[in-house]
Amino acid sequence: MEKVEEQKTEDGAQGTVNEQTMKLESVIAKLESVIEKQAEKIKTLRRETGELTSTIEVLKASLKDAHKSSDTELDRCKEEVKSLNTDINCLREHIQEVSIAHRIEMHERDHMIDRLKEDLLANKICENDELNTGKKCGKHVTTVNIIINGCVEELPDSETIVLP
Repeated sequence: MEKVEEQKTEDGAQGTVNEQTMKLESVIAKLESVIEKQAEKIKTLRRETGELTSTIEVLKASLKDAHKSSDTELDRCKEEVKSLNTDINCLREHIQEVSIAHRIEMHERDHMIDRLKEDLLANKICENDELNTGKKCGKHVTTVNIIINGCVEELPDSETIVLP
């Protein structure tokens, strides 16, 4: 039976390369899950915008019919359409902000996932070299502190990502 030695990383964290690798894979899965949730939020916002647009179209049709009725009713419809147009514009701005933020988050997460995958590969190569040659090699392990819903996941570099 082969004895697995614990290794002390540059920042003082202890654990085997396998344990660190499993932690890195867990973080990658969590990041991918958050990305999927953000995409669903954007879809919902787009659907709501479409519903508001339909309501405005109905109100515009009502506005045309209101010409036949009293001026008071016409003014009320105009104000309602104006209010809904304002709401739609606000919602569109919000969707743009969310879309931009989502794209930035996706880019940052993709970059982090790529770094984690590179570290994972480097650790696996190093581990294989140790198994094949019996010589220790310098492992590069990145410590990542990820905060998900207020809970800190501490992993084998000093970068912190805050996820919604």
